[in-house]
Amino acid sequence: MRHLLLITVFLFGAFSACTNSESPSEQVPSNTDADTDSDTDSDTDADSDSDVDGDADTDADTDTDADGDTDSDTDADTDSDTDADTDADSDSDTDSDTDADTDTDADTDADADSDTDTDADSDADADTDADTDADADSDADTDSDTDADTDADTDADADAFTIEEDGDGFCSVNGSIDSEHIGFTGDGYANTNNATGAGVKWAVTVASAGSYELQWVYANGGEGDRPGEVEVNDESAGMVDFAATGEWTDWRTATLTVDLFEGFNEINLDATTSAGLGNIDSISIVGDGIAASECPVVVGATIFNDTFWRDTSGTHLYSQGGGILQVGDTYYWYGVHYRGAATYIEDPVKNGDIAVTGITTYSSKDLVNWTHEATDTPSNMGGWFGRLGVAYNENTQKYVLISQTWNATDGNAVYFATSDSPAGGFVFDNIQSAPPGIANGGTGDQTIFNDDDGKAYMVSSSQEGRAHRYISPLRESDYLRAEQAIEVYSGNGREGNCMFKYDGTYYFCSSDLHGWNTSQTYCVMSDSIYGPWSAEFIMEGSQADYSHVTQAGFFIQVYGTEQTTIIYAGDRWADFAGNGIGFNQWVPLSFNGKDPYFNSLSAWTLNATTGEWSVAPENNWVLNPTFEADRIDVTNPRGWDVSNGWNDHDGRTGRWHWNVGGGSVSQSIENLPNGTYTLTVWAQNGSGAELWAANFGGSDMSTDISVGWTWTEITFSDIEVQNGRIDVGVSGSVLVDDFTLILQQ
Repeated sequence: MRHLLLITVFLFGAFSACTNSESPSEQVPSNTDADTDSDTDSDTDADSDSDVDGDADTDADTDTDADGDTDSDTDADTDSDTDADTDADSDSDTDSDTDADTDTDADTDADADSDTDTDADSDADADTDADTDADADSDADTDSDTDADTDADTDADADAFTIEEDGDGFCSVNGSIDSEHIGFTGDGYANTNNATGAGVKWAVTVASAGSYELQWVYANGGEGDRPGEVEVNDESAGMVDFAATGEWTDWRTATLTVDLFEGFNEINLDATTSAGLGNIDSISIVGDGIAASECPVVVGATIFNDTFWRDTSGTHLYSQGGGILQVGDTYYWYGVHYRGAATYIEDPVKNGDIAVTGITTYSSKDLVNWTHEATDTPSNMGGWFGRLGVAYNENTQKYVLISQTWNATDGNAVYFATSDSPAGGFVFDNIQSAPPGIANGGTGDQTIFNDDDGKAYMVSSSQEGRAHRYISPLRESDYLRAEQAIEVYSGNGREGNCMFKYDGTYYFCSSDLHGWNTSQTYCVMSDSIYGPWSAEFIMEGSQADYSHVTQAGFFIQVYGTEQTTIIYAGDRWADFAGNGIGFNQWVPLSFNGKDPYFNSLSAWTLNATTGEWSVAPENNWVLNPTFEADRIDVTNPRGWDVSNGWNDHDGRTGRWHWNVGGGSVSQSIENLPNGTYTLTVWAQNGSGAELWAANFGGSDMSTDISVGWTWTEITFSDIEVQNGRIDVGVSGSVLVDDFTLILQQ
């Protein structure tokens, strides 16, 4: 199966042309900016009507005072409003103050130390740097266009480069391109999702680095302002407010000045409230040498399960029983680092060490490459601490962490801590014992659900018996208390309670009451968070390997530019149960109408920008390949057909392997992409056994297994699957573990 590379189109809202509104006359450096110090040691006995023609007659009455000051009021009403008061002092200092918003680069530095008859002669035969073509020995015609050789360009208005939606330079929008409300330019406008972090992206190039004004044409018919954060090349560049405009057809302009690099620049505009942004019609960048750029090509990154994950520094990633919060285009992952996790990585043997090393925070833009941000140890975490999540409260502008805890005083209780940043730094706030409306006091396995309307909820079961499932709204003012619980449904005991929302439908999912062990996934659904809720059902695809050898942890909602993808984030409590390797197992869900399907994959590729995913070529198509799904000794392992065998401890990896005691173990794999595959198994203590493949559209294939007491890899390749399925297995007497069926590349 070919490896699909997913290309992101970063949608960015279009921008109507916005030009500089200054008139040319406000920008003419008319070189009459003059302290025209012309030392005219002469008797300027000038009563000169100098007709300075600036679209009005300029009566220049030059009165010579007793001290010899020549006050020349050149009330010159020129098009460029140059009210020039030329005062000639006794030593004939002619100060020409040009009262105009013009660059008048003019030092009429007339070193005329001789008796010069100025006769209102603005040029006065005095070398003025201001080329004001004023030939004014009487009639100085400055004619508003100033007929002047100005040292600066008269037309100094910078151009504005505009990008419309779906045009060159428009990369993506977390939402849609709509045209419902009139008054827009181009084909429509970018309408973001009503969610924090929903935004628009653009890409431009500029000829030279510097400050540029960004101008957005927008409409906001909502009740309140809808601010956004601007990032340039992944660095924060400031905030811009899209104030309410009253109507969605009332288009206005919001601006922000930012620094751009020479060459390529990516501009992101992300909502900072759950209302999203206003409708963005266009963006304009004011300046010269600006052009649209091709949007960056982002190849989907691959998630590999069944291994211990590492962060971007190469250190093992420790995050169990947690949750994820998206802020802008960054995902923050919160969890617990248990001391036993590090021990298990070094020696994968069940240890049950639940001592807390700290609360970890990691960040990522692609949900694959994670950077460690912090490990916090706030006070009062108690003897047990875990099953946590984080929500952002707009009223307090705090990130609120909510977790289970246990201590001798409060028993099983809910723990609250806060931070000013999503990147960690949490400080204890309070503990709430016996949240209202929950049977038997505390919660039994809880997570946090952030709805797309900005509200946050605690999702849990009852602490004792765990027969009841609840949604508890967090107090809206600060999220520092759980309010009266809403009972979703009751029945058999459930744990690993968590929620997601897809296409307007809410899903409440849980696991069997299996302690630290694995389970198929149970769900109920509703069109309203307040119900009514459906009957409980098993999520299809989770049965054959007990949810990829996990129990339900939390869900990640990826709102992409092309599609929404829901990720099941399962907890593999390997350190506490001894079942396999890796603590975090993430798989994508697909949907048949409203029915979710669990895609149990060991390797898959995700494009977090577009939301698209695909099966990676490295995926192992054998389910429960290491016989770790079953939590107890069984005679029929989950997902396999067997005869004359049993499961044993001390597998090659993890806790279990299968003993084929003179019989067989086999699996039928459906919905397999056609292609060429390699089949392998690790075997021990076998003689005369065989590994085989059948019913794949070609001739059956097998290879001999004759091995001693050392785990040995048995393999054969070039299995041509032609009909979308295959049967694989081992027959004889041999110990087996770690099956793989992988597409050859």
